[in-house]
Parts: sequence; structure tokens; C-alpha cells
Amino acid sequence: AKDGERARACRAVVESLGEASRGLRLDGLTLLLENTAGQGTALGADLDELAEILAGAWRVMAAGACLDTAHLLAAGYPVHTPRGLAETVRRIEGSVGLGNIRLIHANDSKTALGSHVDRHEHIGRGQIGREGFRRIVRHPKLRRIPFICETPIDRPGDDRRNLRMMRELASRVPAPDN
Repeated sequence: AKDGERARACRAVVESLGEASRGLRLDGLTLLLENTAGQGTALGADLDELAEILAGAWRVMAAGACLDTAHLLAAGYPVHTPRGLAETVRRIEGSVGLGNIRLIHANDSKTALGSHVDRHEHIGRGQIGREGFRRIVRHPKLRRIPFICETPIDRPGDDRRNLRMMRELASRVPAPDN
């Protein structure tokens, strides 16, 4: 939305999806639209804006949404606090719709709430933190949605350590140390 016309840019995204998919046999493929951190002129940081694009996408193909936890925080949704997570879930329900959330990209954020900067961090080591992630993965309205770690790999084994952390936080019983 370089010219500031966000509604027009959302319509252009939907039109582009229609053009790109015209004549394709999608055979059950579902397009997942991901929320953004809101850097620069990027669309989709605002949940209502993401919902608008998603509604238009549904007119041309099967579509759903992927929520990115670091992007939510950077976009100004305080998922790191109990009250902020509850309010964010209400906002999701009222815009995108929980039934349309097909996947959650789990990653902590190196940057602060509302920074509009997309910098992923290891689970529990960023601005969302361990307790924030514990609430997210245990939230009764989110826990049935698949989570995928989309965390950095700074050294060998980081992917396994992040997955182990997610499992530990989701469990009421600590995960064994493997």
C-alpha cells in the first residue's frame, strides 16, 4: 500500500490471487494468508485488514489464515500478557474468525510490542517470553490449532530445543530432557 490506499491495495491482492489462480486445478489446495508485522507499507498486520483480504480470497479459492506470534506482537497485539492474549483472541474471533486459523507460526520476537519489525527469536527468549508462550499454547481456543516453530537456527540443534520448549510449555508435565 505504497500510496496509502490500503483498501485499494487489499482489493489488488484479491484480484491478483484471482488472476494467478485462473485456469489452475487446485485439487483441494488451501491458500494460507499470514499476518505481517506491519513493516513499511506491508498489508495484513491489522486483523481486520487480513480478514478483508481473506474474505476476498475465498471468492477465488479455498483460503485460510496462518497467524505468526512474533508478527502479532510487532503489529501491536499484546499476546505476551494474559489480558492482551484474551483481547487478541477476541479480536481474531471478530475479524478473521478462529475457524479460519489453520496454522500458527510459533516464534518469539526480538522486537518490542508495536515495533512493526519482523525479527524472530527462540521460544521463551524474546519479548513474548516463556510465560507468554505457555498461555498461548494452552489457550483453550488456540490449543487445537497446529503450531509450527518458525524460529532461528543459530547453532545445530536449535530446532529441536525450540520444539522441546513448545512441548514443555504445552504440557502440564515437563518434557523429558532428550
